[in-house]
Amino acid sequence: KIWLTGCMVGSAKSERKRYSMAELRRKLPQVDEFKTIQELTGNSKLVTRNSQTHALVSIMEGCDHFCSYCVVPYARGKEISRDFKEIVCEVKELACRGYTEIILLGQNVNSYKPSFAKLLAGLNEIPGLEKISFMTSNPWDLTDEIIKAMSLPKVDRYLHLPVQSGDDNILRKMNRPYTAKHYFDLVKKIRKEYYGRESWPSGFSARARSCPANTPASPGRCILFRSSMNSTRIRTSEGWDSSKAGSSDLRM
Repeated sequence: KIWLTGCMVGSAKSERKRYSMAELRRKLPQVDEFKTIQELTGNSKLVTRNSQTHALVSIMEGCDHFCSYCVVPYARGKEISRDFKEIVCEVKELACRGYTEIILLGQNVNSYKPSFAKLLAGLNEIPGLEKISFMTSNPWDLTDEIIKAMSLPKVDRYLHLPVQSGDDNILRKMNRPYTAKHYFDLVKKIRKEYYGRESWPSGFSARARSCPANTPASPGRCILFRSSMNSTRIRTSEGWDSSKAGSSDLRM
């Protein structure tokens, strides 16, 4: 049998629907079973950790911002933040068991409620913990408080900040609530202190269909925008119109 799971199935079976099950079955007749992750795991929250020093810690799930190309708000549902004390207790327990590094996870960790900056500050006080990393952030709610919290001794200075495009027209089509200038100004604000990495989808369908090579939305415009930021790494991923999915991670 062929089973399909993941975000596509989740977006067809969740409260927010991007696809219908009838549509998936019609497009994928070779698939025998469509199962969400929750159906496969029985809604288990059990976390398996292979490393004895590094741990992944989920702090929130879901997303309330509907980027035009993204299935996550449908598949993962509304943003739900874990209780502050619950996260602190989990990380304290990990530190007592010898874990020295944690990575905080969420579709958009900046959106953590009541305050991501205060969560970083609270975790920074835990004895035995040496390094706190997190992913992913987004430009529209990377606040001054979060940037300041990144100066805490245990918080990693490495920041993954998706840009998606250097062209305002494409950003509007993507439903990304910022401009290229806003992103550039944000990068300038943090560039003196921290390393950075951007994410660029290289084949977003609206650009592929409607933007000739000599327009501001062309790849050349994005390269100029990228080179002006002087970041250490850039991650590119192929877009919706590509015949095969994939990404590359380049050190600059």
